[in-house]
Amino acid sequence: MPKQQASWLGYLGGLQQKKFSEEELHIENIEQVHNLMQITTPVFNHSIPWIYLLDYTTGKYMVVSNSVQAMLGYKTEDFLEGGINFTLENYHQKHLQLFNEEIFPDRLEILKKIPYLEHPNYIFSYNFQFKNRKGEYINLLQRNTFIKSDTNNNPLMSFGVITNVNHFKSETPIIQVVEKINSLNTLEDVETVFKRSYFPNQEERLFTRREKEILPYLASGLSSKELHVENIEQLHIIMEVTAPVFNHSIPWIYLLDYTSGKYMVVSNSLQTMLGFEAKEFLEGGINFTLENYQQKHLQLLNEEIFPDRLGILKKIPYQEHPNYIFSYNFQFKNRKGEYINLLQRNTFIKSDKNNNPLMSFGVITNVNHFKSETPIIQVVEKINSLNTLEGVETVFKKSYFPNQEERLFTRREKEILPYLAGGLSSKEIANKLYLSEFTVINHRRNMMMKTSSHNVTQLVCFALMHCII
Repeated sequence: MPKQQASWLGYLGGLQQKKFSEEELHIENIEQVHNLMQITTPVFNHSIPWIYLLDYTTGKYMVVSNSVQAMLGYKTEDFLEGGINFTLENYHQKHLQLFNEEIFPDRLEILKKIPYLEHPNYIFSYNFQFKNRKGEYINLLQRNTFIKSDTNNNPLMSFGVITNVNHFKSETPIIQVVEKINSLNTLEDVETVFKRSYFPNQEERLFTRREKEILPYLASGLSSKELHVENIEQLHIIMEVTAPVFNHSIPWIYLLDYTSGKYMVVSNSLQTMLGFEAKEFLEGGINFTLENYQQKHLQLLNEEIFPDRLGILKKIPYQEHPNYIFSYNFQFKNRKGEYINLLQRNTFIKSDKNNNPLMSFGVITNVNHFKSETPIIQVVEKINSLNTLEGVETVFKKSYFPNQEERLFTRREKEILPYLAGGLSSKEIANKLYLSEFTVINHRRNMMMKTSSHNVTQLVCFALMHCII
């Protein structure tokens, strides 16, 4: 084995100078990952995240899901044929530099302390920016595990899932989280063993983190023809992925039948994320979901978020409903009784002629380390071309607040609050936000009046007590 390099690119270059035997690179149950490439139906692929298997010893992708086309506009062949070089060309250069010089070296240091046979028990998550075919940089969240390493603890193969979090995560900071899964198929003893923030811009390191209806209704009397979903068998492939090493990276994927309140598909990856078994949702249906929803968030979904969805869907011909993706974040209770932050991205793949949604296909990702509880943000995107990135259009975006106090402040006032908490003057805040000093002073005065605060210290204390910042 070549001497280990500090950087990611140096490490890959060193690996690729050595030849490995088939036995050294053998992966059990690899066919389960290859089956994911059989999901070709556009209506599923523009909700499913980008799933990949990367061979570090060759710099080639062994698996790339078709969903990458809807997310980024590229074809799977671009990655399968171009390998890691194609990835490097489209990585945000400052983020690539950070990954190369800081993030990956941190990973190697962690892995060196872990017996190589236990590497698949560790999940590495981080956010970064990547350029799509339109030339735009978007925010992505990667969650991966090293499913194959050599006897010297050098990672050889990475299996990962990448989710679009463009509307839910700002560019900075980049956060890396490492979790140890002590029991591969359950939530028990999931332990965060590492968490660190990285900053592409040197200036950002100066500041602290603080600175910086209508739930599913039942429509009776519908025929099997009215509820028929084409290519549904492709979704059942997801339930065949049972190997724990894959499931603790794959997000929770589901198909929910609103007409019966039952789940038709629930991926086994749910167990690692929440600690529940798939059968608990398959048997308990929507009622099991309601029991574990954070109650304030459920109230918002019931009274505001879902009604907004219905209002949008009523204006869209029912045949076009699968072309719209609805995303929002919420809190859900796991088996240990802890509420964690999740990001759901779903589409209504079946609706009736009155534009009432009947079936929801969705993907839910754990964003607990990357998204705070509030605000809850709902985004609706129109996919004008089901299998490409072209014409992806944001048609709706709105913030919702579980706590009444948070509604006191405007969006601009909430932008100013963290800077006030960090001790910046009105002039310094004005320069940061490209506002006039008078505007900042006026916003500060309004916030103090709304909260009956006599000074900035009292205002900041109010915001902290009510979790507004």
